[in-house]
Amino acid sequence: MNSPRRRRPVALTTTITLGVLAVSLVAGCTPEEKDVASAGLGLVPVPTDVRVDGGGAFVLDADSTIALVTPEVMAPDVHHVGEELAEHLGTATGFDLPLGPAVDGAVGEIRLELVPDTEVVWERDGLLDDTGVDAYELTVDDEQIVLTATSPPGLFRGVQTLRQLFPAQIDATTVQEEPAGGWTAPAVTISDEPRFAYRGAMLDVARRFYPVESVKRFIDHASTYKLNALHLHLTDDQGWRIAVDALPELTEVGSTTQEGWEPRSRQATARP
Repeated sequence: MNSPRRRRPVALTTTITLGVLAVSLVAGCTPEEKDVASAGLGLVPVPTDVRVDGGGAFVLDADSTIALVTPEVMAPDVHHVGEELAEHLGTATGFDLPLGPAVDGAVGEIRLELVPDTEVVWERDGLLDDTGVDAYELTVDDEQIVLTATSPPGLFRGVQTLRQLFPAQIDATTVQEEPAGGWTAPAVTISDEPRFAYRGAMLDVARRFYPVESVKRFIDHASTYKLNALHLHLTDDQGWRIAVDALPELTEVGSTTQEGWEPRSRQATARP
């Protein structure tokens, strides 16, 4: 789950599952962290350190840009994170947010900056054993937003926090009317690193069938809450979900029980 994915609408089941997850994440905070969580920012999971600076808010508008600062070797991955951010912010606001190089003193710039650290080694298919890979720092003021990290996953985790700083309408999948106060993010300084390197979620697709799009939505929303590992329960006596070309009946026959339970999407109208 280190690679960002295109965001999709929320499914009811996913909302319930991750809603419970969100509550548990906040409930597990220290008293100091709970103070931050109740300060009105509504960040989930609660970052390691948050300082509300009290200055003017950053205003996202049609002139805003997304700047990328990265070594050439990491450029494709950083560009991918920038594209995901531009698409997400642009969908709800209707703004076309171009990606480009950083400009000193630019107002309205959202800067994604990768600063390599020899002590933090990230490999795309490497082990999930270093919390530093997902660390980031985020600074917001009335002129610009600066997000720095030592790896592309760190930038991606920081983008998830940044999204939560904007009004809730920013997560809409269609263009929204601009909020009364504008598309603003409060002036804050955030330094964050997860407590656990492996942060997983499990989806049981064997005992309850889920369409592919629902599974993709689950993955998208798990990554929104900075989870980085997916456990799919693929086989059980209720169904076999792995396609094997040499044994097609595993899925043709073994996809349902003898009672012939239909896929969940078809049962929705027939079952309470």
